[in-house]
Amino acid sequence: MKKRSQRVFFNKESDVLPVFRAVLLAGFAFIWGSPQFADLRPQALDVPLVNFHYDMKGVARDFVFVAESMDAVRDLRFMDQYFAFIAGRFVS
Repeated sequence: MKKRSQRVFFNKESDVLPVFRAVLLAGFAFIWGSPQFADLRPQALDVPLVNFHYDMKGVARDFVFVAESMDAVRDLRFMDQYFAFIAGRFVS
């Protein structure tokens, strides 16, 4: 088993291509689902692309909320010693 510093996520150049294609396809679907492209979308793909667009916007909004929450929790870590001191005084 390789050490953590020696791990390689993509072994060959050919492993990057499918990931790039998937990201590119998702990006096109996201952009095509935006309201600016409403007149250009085929009618059969209108609802799925719009739903995908709004779902991805929701995921991005939730990610920002989670990232901010994790940052706020990290900022409270300096109070661990204080909480331990208070807990020790009231528990004993």
